[in-house]
Amino acid sequence: MDELMALNRPEPAEAMPASTRIQTHPTEEEWADLLDLLAQLEQHTETQTVLLRTLSNQMTGLPAQEQGPILFM
Repeated sequence: MDELMALNRPEPAEAMPASTRIQTHPTEEEWADLLDLLAQLEQHTETQTVLLRTLSNQMTGLPAQEQGPILFM
């Protein structure tokens, strides 16, 4: 049984010649879609960065967590 399994075991991809390996590449339409999604992601990231910087700047005037109970007594 082990001998049959050894004979039928698939070869690793590195051992296969390059001509028998299947290579898939995105089509031009898929590339355009991917680039569009990447541009959208960049825009969302930029928007989030602006919001985080705005919030961070607003937080500088607030008391620290340790100062809160003292101020509200």
